Amino acid sequence: MSKIYPGQDFTITLDSEMALDAATILNIKYIKPDGTAGTKTAVASGNTASVAFVPSDTDSDDTGSWRFYIHAVIGGKTLFGETFKYDLTPIGQ
Repeated sequence: MSKIYPGQDFTITLDSEMALDAATILNIKYIKPDGTAGTKTAVASGNTASVAFVPSDTDSDDTGSWRFYIHAVIGGKTLFGETFKYDLTPIGQ
């Protein structure tokens, strides 16, 4: 993946070992560099979940190391995916 800068559109797509199409709840949760957590509703496609972050989202402007993971409810069971880490690069670097 190439660098992502504040104010730039980006989509996070995470893979799962389970089919996510049957999820009654499907989110990608994230933890910002300052430790603040958030949730975005995700879209399933087979074993993947994806969510778009756009510049109008004030929560996508913080540079540093972000962590993302899948949160799904399938058949009444709550499931979490592995954490994916990515750095949002300061402009000019």
